[in-house]
Amino acid sequence: EFRRVLFRSDTTGGGFGEGVAESNEFLLWNYNVSSSALRTEHTKYLKEKVLTATRWPTILSADPDLKVAIVGGASSTGGAAITTPLSVARADNLKAALVSGGIDGKRIVTSGVGSRHPFADETSSENMAKNRRVEAFLFRPTKRVASQPG
Repeated sequence: EFRRVLFRSDTTGGGFGEGVAESNEFLLWNYNVSSSALRTEHTKYLKEKVLTATRWPTILSADPDLKVAIVGGASSTGGAAITTPLSVARADNLKAALVSGGIDGKRIVTSGVGSRHPFADETSSENMAKNRRVEAFLFRPTKRVASQPG
């Protein structure tokens, strides 16, 4: 269980989460169909907006309880047998990029939702491209409290 922290939307712009500089959440979309590889604009965004010295590396080093969650998604093209592993691979590839940018991999959790939780309805090719995405955000794990019997 987790809750997002320091939330500000960072999901506007040309297909890779261009948005407010102080956001601690971002969305990379417009992956190529059937591909988990980061696009050039994704890598540029990470270097310029996320992995700079004043952004995620600094925030994470200042607060050892914070973690990074990455959730991959996919359009409905191909069905669950294809979209679920593809969404996991997208999340894992972003994790690898963050680790190579200096973020401790032990502080990153990944998952993939396939096409089960679309970002946009799939009434157009543009919307389908938005569903081929990864969402990443900082979170603080919450402790579960065991229910007491009776």
